[in-house]
Parts: sequence; structure tokens; C-alpha cells
Amino acid sequence: MKKLFIILFWCFLIQTVEAQIRMGYSISQIREEFSDSKYELYSANSGDDFCIIINFVGIRVYYFFDKDGYTDANFLIPLTSGKLQGLIENYNRYYVIISDTEWKYYNSNGVLYIKLAKRDDGELYFSVVINH
Repeated sequence: MKKLFIILFWCFLIQTVEAQIRMGYSISQIREEFSDSKYELYSANSGDDFCIIINFVGIRVYYFFDKDGYTDANFLIPLTSGKLQGLIENYNRYYVIISDTEWKYYNSNGVLYIKLAKRDDGELYFSVVINH
């Protein structure tokens, strides 16, 4: 039983890491990275805004692009409580904790701000934006 738990934990962790934040990626880089048929990839265009939506196992990720075609915001929607908890544990481990629902991460592109929020319908999501 313990071995099964460990195997399931690692499978869960791999899927959570796979759906990680992609900031500064171009539209073609996102499409290329997730071109495998195991991903459900959609594009949406609303005026000047363009996004790519990818469905992973247990999580949906929205990649938003700036006017130059590079990701500048992400929304991660965990579809299960296990994915939600996995992402929170990951952010608590690897990012600077601002509060119970906010984190930040410093990298060469700037500072990433991550916030856990709730929509009017009760759905929880993580918003991720970069401050250059």
C-alpha cells in the first residue's frame, strides 16, 4: 500500500509540474511544447487579447499573450481538490509566501505574482502576472 501511495504521489507531482507557469514564452513555443495529442489545446481571441487554453489531467491553464505575442499572464484552474492542494504545496515550497493565498517569485524576467482567488460561481483559480 505504501508503494502504491508513493507511485501515485509522484504521478500527481509530475502532472502538477507539467502544468507550470510559462511566462515570456511565445505563442509558437506554447503550441510546440504542448503539441502532443495527450493535451487538449484551444485558442481564443477577444479583441486585442489572445490566449491559449490547455486541459491537463485535473487542471486547466489559460496562457495570455501581450501585444508582442509573449505570455504575460496565466490562469490555472485546478479541477480537483487534490490538484488545488498540490499547487498550494508547490508554491509554499518554492515561492516567497506573501499570505495564505498569495506568493511571488523572482526571476530574470521580473517578479511573478501568484494569487489564489474565487470566481462568483465559487470556482477557485490561480492568477499569475509578471511585473517587469
